[in-house]
Amino acid sequence: MKTTQRWLINPLSGNRAGERLVERLSGLTGLAVEPIRFSQLEEQLLSARDASQIVVAGGDGTFASVLSCLSLGETPVVCMPLGTANDLARELGIAQLIRGKRVEDLPELFAALPSRSLAIWELRSGDRVLPFCNYAALGYEGAVVHDFDAWRRRAGRSGKAINRLMYAAFGIRRTFSRLTGVTLAAAGESTLTCPQSMGLIATNIKSHLGLGFSNSHSSPFDSRIECVLTPTALSYLRIVASGYGLASPPAVFASGESLCIENIPLGTALQVDGEAAEPVSSPTATISLRRFANVSTAAG
Repeated sequence: MKTTQRWLINPLSGNRAGERLVERLSGLTGLAVEPIRFSQLEEQLLSARDASQIVVAGGDGTFASVLSCLSLGETPVVCMPLGTANDLARELGIAQLIRGKRVEDLPELFAALPSRSLAIWELRSGDRVLPFCNYAALGYEGAVVHDFDAWRRRAGRSGKAINRLMYAAFGIRRTFSRLTGVTLAAAGESTLTCPQSMGLIATNIKSHLGLGFSNSHSSPFDSRIECVLTPTALSYLRIVASGYGLASPPAVFASGESLCIENIPLGTALQVDGEAAEPVSSPTATISLRRFANVSTAAG
């Protein structure tokens, strides 16, 4: 019988806010609380299958690691935001739900949430398979995330405001990035030649950059992936401005149940769910559905 709510917390997320969360929750009855050990994640998820609900506290990279893991069963997962962007938690309504709430009240609040099936995707390039929940980006955004990730490793702990400031600074530095000659084919559709752009985003959700929206069509609950091109820096300004109702998000360039991207320049920067990946080493990449995961949601 499933009775215990299991909390898996990334202790390093949110300037080590995860460590403090473990301490605050450890004394509450009816909860099993433990820090995530990524080297043992498969075993942790297998042992959590008998829980009534799994609450994962961390950032978008943490959520992607858990939700894409094949050891994850049908137990519903709550994505509690502790990161910088928290795009998936925003998309699922969790970030809005917990705003202003006491930590001690969250277990009961989460337990009452309904669940839905969330699409998990994977990008294949050469011999690499990269799962993602939110988005994968080639070109400009990949380069910015790579720069930001390198700075974060050097700088160590920093708050959300500093993280966003540094991300913006790296974004300005990479403004002249260009992605040219790329072709794109969605399943069942003819091949399209992408116009010269700063970058390409394959996205499962609307929320982007922790501030705005990359498009107005994506749904994490369907089996379609959308592709958005960012021709100029104005495209990113529209993404941010859309979060404040000041502009509409960029248009969708292509959409399908899978995508095939060809003629990618070798060495093109790549990021998945806000985490830097190794640069592209193959001119072709495919994006397809990996699995569905059961998530608790407060979204309408």
